[in-house]
Amino acid sequence: MKRYVMSATLAIMLMIAGCQEPTEVIEENYQPRYLHDAYTHGLYDSGLSETQLGRLWVEEAEKALSSPQVIKTPFATHIYVSETEAKGFGYQFEALLGQEVTIRLQEEKSQDGEIFMDLFRINDDPEVPLHHVASADTILNEIIFEPKADRTYILRLQPELLRKGKYRLEIQSRAALAFPVSGKDKSAIGSLFGAPRDAGRRKHHGIDIFSRRHTPIIAPCDGYVRGTEPNMLGGKVIWLKDDERTQVLYFAHLQDVLVDEGDYVTEGDTIGTVGNSGNAITTSPHLHFGIYSEGPRDPYNFVVDPRTRFKRELAKKDRIGDFVRTNKSARLRLLDTASRSITLIEDQLLLVRGTTGMYYHVELPDGTSGHISYGDIEELSRPLRKKLPEQSDLLDEPSDVSILIKESSSLKEAEAIALHGDYTFISIGEEYRWVKS
Repeated sequence: MKRYVMSATLAIMLMIAGCQEPTEVIEENYQPRYLHDAYTHGLYDSGLSETQLGRLWVEEAEKALSSPQVIKTPFATHIYVSETEAKGFGYQFEALLGQEVTIRLQEEKSQDGEIFMDLFRINDDPEVPLHHVASADTILNEIIFEPKADRTYILRLQPELLRKGKYRLEIQSRAALAFPVSGKDKSAIGSLFGAPRDAGRRKHHGIDIFSRRHTPIIAPCDGYVRGTEPNMLGGKVIWLKDDERTQVLYFAHLQDVLVDEGDYVTEGDTIGTVGNSGNAITTSPHLHFGIYSEGPRDPYNFVVDPRTRFKRELAKKDRIGDFVRTNKSARLRLLDTASRSITLIEDQLLLVRGTTGMYYHVELPDGTSGHISYGDIEELSRPLRKKLPEQSDLLDEPSDVSILIKESSSLKEAEAIALHGDYTFISIGEEYRWVKS
């Protein structure tokens, strides 16, 4: 199958090109933006972009950004790349202001070589629709970032040519700040940002976290105490300058203030206790917690962790890289959309690219990719109950324009093991071929 098998001639040509004495010709004004960019430039500079595999590599890089898989975090997947092909993987996800996103790639089994991991932000500007945010160190294979606003991102993974590997990708988010009331979590929040106050004359610029009087209030981050002067609304208060971000944290209605202006505190230090001072004198003890940066920000995502548990992994990762087939008519959820799907026939041939929770990431012989439920596939060990002709042309792939391997070959020893459209995938000894049905 041409999509999975590279000709020996092309492989040798690429290997020879990589072993030749380098002739370093660098454009005077060229400055690579990141490693993937430099590698792509090298393909064009050496002429390898004109080879079949080189062209595919460039096309896959563009496809990963133009048609990424839409995912929700936390997300974990196992992926497979053969050394005989050029593949790129794109993942689109939402990241929220106030959260820290960690992207980590683990190499479970791979050859020497690089795998490029690049993060892009989707912009509203049609002239510059994608902005390169970060690239992973090729040793650590990790990106950690905090978005400056609620935005959509695309992660692209792509190994360099002739590299085989199996990888596990994890993307997950957590609150950027520690929860400010000791021993409490989001269940203690009783009033949210934007709630009306004073009969609608103003809005609530923070969240209220209820707890017993004298419960310790902790510093959610490192920073300097900018003020502790009480006021009429907040009563006893603390203003804390976030040491890493351009924002100030506001703590109000305290019972006790345990820091002074100018003090430097570290995350987890006790800075005060919960009370109901100021205009909260008639309410239960609670902390009013606010964040300001060129105006008030909603603190919720800064201190409340989103869902952090990965989905249960029911799809077996040891099937990655193997051919399988559907065991019944099944639904294939296409990768570049969250809702569109197609129906596959029973005994459809599939290549397992990876796993995600209870789904296999599979690819059809025509290149269509998607997710299929782990219960809808089976191995090719059992031959199909399909009668084959005594003789037929052996084909490299299921297509009228495929390479003819052998004309009118005997099929007496052949077994039908999978289907694709009008073609049957057969095994003859240890070889796999296609015949037209």
